[in-house]
Amino acid sequence: MKKYYQHPAVVLGLGAGGLDAVRSLGKQGIEVYGIFTREVEAGRFSRYCSSLLFPPIKPDSNLFLERLIGFAKNIQKKAVLIPATDEFVNFICKYREILVEYFLFQIPDGDFIEKLLNKAYMVQLASKHSLEIPQTFFCNDVNSIQHIAEAINYPCIIKPLNSFSISFQSKNIIIKDKQSFIDVFKNHTEYIGNCLVQEFIEGGDNLICQFNAYFDSESRPLSIVTIKKNRQYPPNRGIGSYITTEELPQLRALSLSFLKSINYKGIASLEFKMNPKTGQYFFIEINPRIPWYHRICSDSGNSLALTAYLDLTGRNIKKDSIIHQINEVRWIDFGNDLGSFIRKFLRGEITFHAWIVSVFKANSFAFWDSKDTLPFFYMAWSLLISSTKAFLRFFRTGKILS
Repeated sequence: MKKYYQHPAVVLGLGAGGLDAVRSLGKQGIEVYGIFTREVEAGRFSRYCSSLLFPPIKPDSNLFLERLIGFAKNIQKKAVLIPATDEFVNFICKYREILVEYFLFQIPDGDFIEKLLNKAYMVQLASKHSLEIPQTFFCNDVNSIQHIAEAINYPCIIKPLNSFSISFQSKNIIIKDKQSFIDVFKNHTEYIGNCLVQEFIEGGDNLICQFNAYFDSESRPLSIVTIKKNRQYPPNRGIGSYITTEELPQLRALSLSFLKSINYKGIASLEFKMNPKTGQYFFIEINPRIPWYHRICSDSGNSLALTAYLDLTGRNIKKDSIIHQINEVRWIDFGNDLGSFIRKFLRGEITFHAWIVSVFKANSFAFWDSKDTLPFFYMAWSLLISSTKAFLRFFRTGKILS
């Protein structure tokens, strides 16, 4: 019998976001190949894809490219390419002219995508288009450090210009005073020229909101999901560990206006932080890929990966003037949320009762799926091992947190 979907899909990266992309496509009967480069990627155990171990993109991306092209030559129809990390987006951008002969994908034109992955450029672009941004400085050289230390408002946050070209202590670093700021660059000279510094917008994780969407080749939005973070790991500066879908009309209008003005194409995930006193949104960053919490998009009725696949393969997608989402979808990444809870609990910011009640209210999960359980059990085993090591460290050193 002839398959309804003729084009396979290739998901690059099988963490939580890539895993849900695999599931949302595979459940529709689409043939899916999942490519992973690290053993810790739980999506490689999904029943909805054929998982393939590839060499890492670093230090030689040509090895990865050769393997990918070799794979593409053995399939009959062009596959839809879905990147799940910034590193894979950068890879597609770098080899766009070669990859377009073998794959279908939707990313912004020309070198614009490279600029989008650079936080310095994005801050300047957002400011140009009248988005509010926190006080921002660029650490271009040694001489700028002292000036920034004097001028920046504290607390401030240090971020890498992109997430894949330099190794940071964590996703970013929060600095509370001038001397600590100077010490960071004294101890990490490799940060100079590779990071930006922004004023840290006060307020908890629940003030961070995100706009997620897929735009077609004419910059029309075909799927939209807006969310609020409830908790992050690490708290105040990490990735979302507990997230809820919510209608955010002001954020939606702001994001649509900005993305349409730059003729955006493909998947976009924009992050803002709201000033609780004024309700004003400060632009934080943009990621041109599916988010880590993509499962909540699927459960809200707007799988960005599936929308991209349908659009790129010429399937009709209803283009409503209003794209609806299911609200009050509560997504949890239990392992990271446990870490968030422990840190918040030790600071007196949350009680065990409040946390456990929220856990039982979750109805969308990073790894659990009753029809695809192996990725969950792999992550549960990994969590058990890491938790055991943490408690052993506590008994040995008195510190439960590394």
